[in-house]
Amino acid sequence: TLDNGAVILFMAALISLLLAPLVYGSAGPLYARLIRVPRFARWLNRRPGSAKSARRTVRMPNSRVAILGYGRVGRYVSESLIARKIPHFVIDYDGNAVAHLNDEGVGVVYGDASSEIVLAQVRPSHLESAVIALPEASATERAILALKSLAPDIQIIARVHRASDIGRMRRAGAAAAIHGEFEAGTEMIRQILGRLDVPGSEIDHYLDTIRLRFYRDEGESSSVIV
Repeated sequence: TLDNGAVILFMAALISLLLAPLVYGSAGPLYARLIRVPRFARWLNRRPGSAKSARRTVRMPNSRVAILGYGRVGRYVSESLIARKIPHFVIDYDGNAVAHLNDEGVGVVYGDASSEIVLAQVRPSHLESAVIALPEASATERAILALKSLAPDIQIIARVHRASDIGRMRRAGAAAAIHGEFEAGTEMIRQILGRLDVPGSEIDHYLDTIRLRFYRDEGESSSVIV
């Protein structure tokens, strides 16, 4: 027989298993609501060890581009801008991942890149463009809407994981929504056709055609045959 302690532990584990899907399912919508409230947004985006960091106005003089999210895609974009000496800055939660950017003269803003409270600090109306490379569609959409409300003329390029999100991001205000898997597929097509001695001009025409159709149809199908 189980003693009282074992029964309590078993029941606690069972309740946790039953409630976990509900908690995880509601976490995103709850956060999206909290991040719109200035008091909560400042608290959620405070830098560890500094209660005032989310209240400062961050100035990025001469920056032309903001990169929201410094994962693999954001890093590649930043490296290309560094190579061309185009001034820009990065917004990301991971302080360790972006710390070395300071050595390259790239500004770093700590915080949630989808939060209007955070974005308002960097004065996006002074920017020409923004690249959004966030992992979740909901965060990407929030970032687009926030940027366009703060800077209606800013040009936004957003990365999407699902073809069905292309139209969603365009409607939110993105000038372009880039589907990673589709673009990887087009490069594989280029490589295989080139190795099969298909002329480069024919490959370019084919890829331009399927890319135009894919993005025009807002990613309804990623298998387009011409």
